[in-house]
Amino acid sequence: MNKNAKRWVAALRSGEFKQGRGVLRVGDLFCCLGVSCELAVRAGVDIDMTVVNNAFTYNGHAFSLPANVRLWLGLTTEKGEYIDAIGSRGSLTADNDNGVSFAQIANTIEAHESELFVKED
Repeated sequence: MNKNAKRWVAALRSGEFKQGRGVLRVGDLFCCLGVSCELAVRAGVDIDMTVVNNAFTYNGHAFSLPANVRLWLGLTTEKGEYIDAIGSRGSLTADNDNGVSFAQIANTIEAHESELFVKED
């Protein structure tokens, strides 16, 4: 996991971000992937952030990661897909929208690091 992904996991556990569902960000509520978009903005990643009716889009994306944030994190997919403990396909976005806490999502990210992230050299 690269340093940006480690910062993301730490941010999910920090309590700084309030959890929302359905979109990357609306007002001050964030999806787990919306937290990564906010961190990328803070880090200076070139992102066109637009706000309409309190809903945010990042490079035109409201529901999944834009490519440059995905690459910055090193995620293999735009929704953070992985295989869960019973062999079913899961995703970080589905976990978030189904009420899994940020702390539990951080645990999932760490547990599925090898399939969620591009292997570093």
